Amino acid sequence: MSRSTTVTAAAHEPLLLDELKDHLAIERDDTAEDLRLWSIIRAARARCETFTGRYLIERTVDESFDAFPGGSDSLVLSGGRLQSVTSITYTDSGDTSTVVATTVYEANAAPEPGRVALKYAQSWPAVTLKTINGVVVRHLSGLGTADEIPDSIKAGLLLECADAYRNAQGEEFSIGGSRVEMSRTSFNLWWPYRIVRA
Repeated sequence: MSRSTTVTAAAHEPLLLDELKDHLAIERDDTAEDLRLWSIIRAARARCETFTGRYLIERTVDESFDAFPGGSDSLVLSGGRLQSVTSITYTDSGDTSTVVATTVYEANAAPEPGRVALKYAQSWPAVTLKTINGVVVRHLSGLGTADEIPDSIKAGLLLECADAYRNAQGEEFSIGGSRVEMSRTSFNLWWPYRIVRA
Protein backbone atom coordinates (compact mmCIF):
# COMPACT_ATOMS: atom_id res chain seq x y z
CA MET A 1 0.00 0.00 0.00
CA SER A 2 1.33 3.43 -0.90
CA ARG A 3 0.33 7.03 -0.34
CA SER A 4 0.89 9.87 -2.79
CA THR A 5 1.47 13.55 -2.17
CA THR A 6 1.57 16.04 -5.03
CA VAL A 7 4.87 17.93 -5.23
CA THR A 8 4.24 19.79 -8.49
CA ALA A 9 0.62 19.99 -9.60
CA ALA A 10 -0.51 19.61 -13.18
CA ALA A 11 0.29 22.76 -15.13
CA HIS A 12 -3.19 22.93 -16.67
CA GLU A 13 -6.51 21.11 -16.87
CA PRO A 14 -7.32 18.47 -19.52
CA LEU A 15 -10.11 20.66 -20.94
CA LEU A 16 -9.93 24.26 -22.04
CA LEU A 17 -12.60 26.63 -20.82
CA ASP A 18 -13.55 27.37 -24.43
CA GLU A 19 -13.97 23.63 -25.14
CA LEU A 20 -16.49 23.38 -22.33
CA LYS A 21 -18.26 26.59 -23.36
CA ASP A 22 -18.61 25.27 -26.92
CA HIS A 23 -20.01 22.00 -25.58
CA LEU A 24 -22.54 23.85 -23.41
CA ALA A 25 -23.40 26.36 -26.17
CA ILE A 26 -22.15 29.29 -24.05
CA GLU A 27 -20.63 32.22 -25.92
CA ARG A 28 -16.87 32.27 -25.44
CA ASP A 29 -16.82 35.96 -24.50
CA ASP A 30 -19.48 35.40 -21.79
CA THR A 31 -17.32 35.30 -18.63
CA ALA A 32 -20.15 35.43 -16.06
CA GLU A 33 -19.76 31.76 -15.08
CA ASP A 34 -16.07 31.20 -15.75
CA LEU A 35 -15.19 30.47 -12.10
CA ARG A 36 -18.02 27.96 -11.84
CA LEU A 37 -17.00 26.31 -15.12
CA TRP A 38 -13.36 25.99 -14.00
CA SER A 39 -14.55 24.41 -10.77
CA ILE A 40 -16.68 21.93 -12.75
CA ILE A 41 -13.71 21.05 -14.98
CA ARG A 42 -11.48 20.41 -11.94
CA ALA A 43 -14.16 18.25 -10.31
CA ALA A 44 -14.70 16.20 -13.49
CA ARG A 45 -10.95 15.67 -13.86
CA ALA A 46 -10.68 14.51 -10.24
CA ARG A 47 -13.60 12.12 -10.74
CA CYS A 48 -12.03 10.67 -13.88
CA GLU A 49 -8.63 10.29 -12.19
CA THR A 50 -10.21 8.54 -9.21
CA PHE A 51 -12.23 6.22 -11.44
CA THR A 52 -9.39 5.34 -13.84
CA GLY A 53 -6.58 5.31 -11.29
CA ARG A 54 -4.40 7.47 -13.54
CA TYR A 55 -3.31 11.10 -13.66
CA LEU A 56 -4.60 12.80 -16.78
CA ILE A 57 -2.00 15.58 -16.86
CA GLU A 58 1.63 15.03 -15.83
CA ARG A 59 2.47 15.88 -12.24
CA THR A 60 5.31 15.18 -9.84
CA VAL A 61 4.38 13.17 -6.78
CA ASP A 62 6.10 11.73 -3.73
CA GLU A 63 4.83 8.20 -3.28
CA SER A 64 5.48 6.74 0.16
CA PHE A 65 5.88 3.06 1.05
CA ASP A 66 6.42 1.49 4.47
CA ALA A 67 9.17 -0.82 3.20
CA PHE A 68 11.29 -1.81 0.23
CA PRO A 69 9.82 -4.74 -1.71
CA GLY A 70 11.08 -8.21 -0.92
CA GLY A 71 13.08 -10.39 -3.30
CA SER A 72 12.60 -9.49 -6.95
CA ASP A 73 9.34 -7.61 -6.37
CA SER A 74 8.89 -4.07 -7.65
CA LEU A 75 7.59 -0.84 -6.19
CA VAL A 76 4.37 -0.29 -8.14
CA LEU A 77 3.69 3.42 -8.65
CA SER A 78 0.36 5.19 -8.89
CA GLY A 79 -0.76 7.55 -11.61
CA GLY A 80 -0.76 5.33 -14.67
CA ARG A 81 1.83 6.25 -17.24
CA LEU A 82 5.24 6.70 -15.59
CA GLN A 83 7.30 9.41 -17.27
CA SER A 84 10.39 9.31 -15.02
CA VAL A 85 11.68 8.63 -11.52
CA THR A 86 13.51 11.57 -9.97
CA SER A 87 14.73 9.88 -6.79
CA ILE A 88 14.17 7.20 -4.18
CA THR A 89 14.85 8.27 -0.61
CA TYR A 90 14.64 6.15 2.51
CA THR A 91 14.50 7.25 6.14
CA ASP A 92 15.92 4.95 8.80
CA SER A 93 14.62 4.43 12.32
CA GLY A 94 16.97 7.19 13.52
CA ASP A 95 15.25 9.66 11.15
CA THR A 96 18.24 9.95 8.80
CA SER A 97 17.26 10.27 5.14
CA THR A 98 19.43 8.84 2.36
CA VAL A 99 19.01 8.93 -1.43
CA VAL A 100 19.34 5.53 -3.13
CA ALA A 101 21.93 5.57 -5.94
CA THR A 102 20.46 5.27 -9.44
CA THR A 103 22.87 2.39 -10.04
CA VAL A 104 20.72 0.28 -7.71
CA TYR A 105 17.34 0.52 -9.44
CA GLU A 106 15.66 1.10 -12.77
CA ALA A 107 12.28 2.46 -13.71
CA ASN A 108 10.01 0.50 -16.00
CA ALA A 109 7.48 2.74 -17.71
CA ALA A 110 6.30 0.11 -20.19
CA PRO A 111 3.56 -1.41 -18.04
CA GLU A 112 0.84 0.72 -16.57
CA PRO A 113 1.13 1.43 -13.76
CA GLY A 114 4.89 2.03 -13.90
CA ARG A 115 7.21 0.37 -11.46
CA VAL A 116 10.70 0.51 -10.01
CA ALA A 117 12.81 -2.64 -9.71
CA LEU A 118 16.34 -3.58 -8.75
CA LYS A 119 19.01 -3.69 -11.42
CA TYR A 120 20.82 -6.99 -11.91
CA ALA A 121 22.89 -8.11 -8.90
CA GLN A 122 21.71 -5.16 -6.78
CA SER A 123 19.80 -5.11 -3.49
CA TRP A 124 17.81 -2.58 -1.54
CA PRO A 125 19.60 -1.04 1.46
CA ALA A 126 19.58 -3.36 4.49
CA VAL A 127 18.49 -0.85 7.13
CA THR A 128 15.77 -0.60 9.73
CA LEU A 129 13.33 1.89 8.25
CA LYS A 130 11.11 4.22 10.20
CA THR A 131 7.78 2.54 10.83
CA ILE A 132 5.62 4.54 8.41
CA ASN A 133 6.54 6.03 5.02
CA GLY A 134 10.16 4.86 5.23
CA VAL A 135 10.62 4.83 1.45
CA VAL A 136 9.65 7.75 -0.82
CA VAL A 137 9.75 7.59 -4.61
CA ARG A 138 9.55 10.97 -6.35
CA HIS A 139 8.23 10.48 -9.86
CA LEU A 140 6.61 12.25 -12.79
CA SER A 141 3.49 10.43 -13.95
CA GLY A 142 0.44 11.12 -16.08
CA LEU A 143 -0.80 10.78 -19.62
CA GLY A 144 1.10 13.90 -20.63
CA THR A 145 -0.38 17.14 -21.90
CA ALA A 146 -4.00 17.90 -22.80
CA ASP A 147 -3.21 17.10 -26.44
CA GLU A 148 -2.17 13.56 -25.47
CA ILE A 149 -5.40 12.64 -23.67
CA PRO A 150 -7.51 10.10 -25.62
CA ASP A 151 -10.66 11.52 -27.21
CA SER A 152 -12.90 9.12 -25.29
CA ILE A 153 -11.57 10.43 -21.96
CA LYS A 154 -12.13 14.02 -23.10
CA ALA A 155 -15.65 13.14 -24.28
CA GLY A 156 -16.43 11.68 -20.86
CA LEU A 157 -15.06 14.81 -19.17
CA LEU A 158 -17.31 17.01 -21.30
CA LEU A 159 -20.34 14.85 -20.45
CA GLU A 160 -19.55 14.94 -16.73
CA CYS A 161 -19.10 18.72 -16.89
CA ALA A 162 -22.41 19.13 -18.73
CA ASP A 163 -24.17 16.94 -16.15
CA ALA A 164 -22.70 18.99 -13.30
CA TYR A 165 -23.56 22.28 -15.02
CA ARG A 166 -27.17 21.22 -15.52
CA ASN A 167 -27.38 19.62 -12.05
CA ALA A 168 -28.24 16.25 -13.53
CA GLN A 169 -27.91 13.15 -11.38
CA GLY A 170 -25.66 10.36 -12.55
CA GLU A 171 -26.23 6.65 -12.10
CA GLU A 172 -24.57 4.75 -9.27
CA PHE A 173 -22.16 1.94 -10.10
CA SER A 174 -20.46 -0.47 -7.73
CA ILE A 175 -16.70 -0.70 -8.38
CA GLY A 176 -14.63 -2.87 -6.06
CA GLY A 177 -17.09 -2.42 -3.21
CA SER A 178 -17.28 1.37 -3.61
CA ARG A 179 -20.23 3.29 -5.01
CA VAL A 180 -19.43 5.71 -7.83
CA GLU A 181 -21.90 8.18 -9.33
CA MET A 182 -21.42 9.25 -12.95
CA SER A 183 -23.19 9.15 -16.27
CA ARG A 184 -23.41 5.74 -17.93
CA THR A 185 -21.72 7.17 -21.04
CA SER A 186 -18.73 8.48 -19.04
CA PHE A 187 -18.53 5.13 -17.27
CA ASN A 188 -18.36 3.34 -20.64
CA LEU A 189 -15.87 5.82 -22.13
CA TRP A 190 -13.51 5.67 -19.16
CA TRP A 191 -13.77 1.94 -18.35
CA PRO A 192 -11.03 0.82 -20.81
CA TYR A 193 -8.55 3.21 -19.14
CA ARG A 194 -9.00 1.89 -15.58
CA ILE A 195 -5.93 0.56 -13.85
CA VAL A 196 -6.73 -2.29 -11.50
CA ARG A 197 -4.09 -2.78 -8.84
CA ALA A 198 -3.76 -6.13 -7.17
